[in-house]
Amino acid sequence: MMTSSAVQDANSELEFVKVLMALSRFCAFIMLYLTFEAKDLADGGTIKIYQAVVWWTACDVKVLSFRLKPPEDEQGVEK
Repeated sequence: MMTSSAVQDANSELEFVKVLMALSRFCAFIMLYLTFEAKDLADGGTIKIYQAVVWWTACDVKVLSFRLKPPEDEQGVEK
């Protein structure tokens, strides 16, 4: 549900496929860290891996970040 919302909010040219990983942190809100596959309809339906951070409260949902997952050799490297 939250992954589909992140895809819809970020890019209408993507079609959600499946969740690969989801982590959450609960306080007065829930912070979701999602890794998932989506079809890039603008690129011939190629399935790519994306990451999103979603902030979820009782009355609001906000996508704080949404990106194409960087390659393994670029993860954790500042640009």
